[in-house]
Amino acid sequence: MIKRGFKGFFNYVKRADILLWLILALISVYSLILLKSVSRATEANYFRTQLFAIGLGVIGAVVISFIDYSEIANFW
Repeated sequence: MIKRGFKGFFNYVKRADILLWLILALISVYSLILLKSVSRATEANYFRTQLFAIGLGVIGAVVISFIDYSEIANFW
């Protein structure tokens, strides 16, 4: 079962746009660094909120990327 999971993960990585995911990761890390520096200067702490939003966004993007667009087109 674990081998099957890793096989599915590697198949997803082969199909995914690696450059797009790298740019997404860089922008996300940059925004987290900026928010961490702002939270040191002020009392507001948006770091955890942003981290949670990034996590939800990545999970949502992966789930949506598994949906075959031709199946959705059949509804039209």
